[in-house]
Amino acid sequence: MQEEAVVIARFGFRHEAETAAGFLLDAGINSLLSADDAGGAGIGFSQYESVRLLVLREDAERAREVLQAAGEVDI
Repeated sequence: MQEEAVVIARFGFRHEAETAAGFLLDAGINSLLSADDAGGAGIGFSQYESVRLLVLREDAERAREVLQAAGEVDI
């Protein structure tokens, strides 16, 4: 069975997404960043909310709750 990852939040900057990922990791939820910023070299040149935070579909609801409680996202 193949596991599916879903986007649970979008951020304008990589460091914001990394902070959110840290909250998830502390809660025992693994995540993945997907960014259109050339590995950080394209800061300021990327599209708004170009950094996506993904988790496994089965963890999505809990991950959103963790991020909302941490004040990282408005849901």
